[in-house]
Amino acid sequence: PMVTGYIPHVGGPVSGPGAPNVLINGKPAALMGDMCVCTGPPDTIVQGCPGVTINGKPVATLGSMTS
Repeated sequence: PMVTGYIPHVGGPVSGPGAPNVLINGKPAALMGDMCVCTGPPDTIVQGCPGVTINGKPVATLGSMTS
């Protein structure tokens, strides 16, 4: 993960916007390009499953890279 000084940037909970037409456990599916809450500034999901898309965007999974 990216590091600023002693603060690692590790994507936290997804803040969206997600896919409003596909819900997983009652929440919009996370997609590449969505934002995550981070210890520092918000992170962007920059990796998804290329073979699994929703609304033309790769679906993010646990462990998808953020920046």
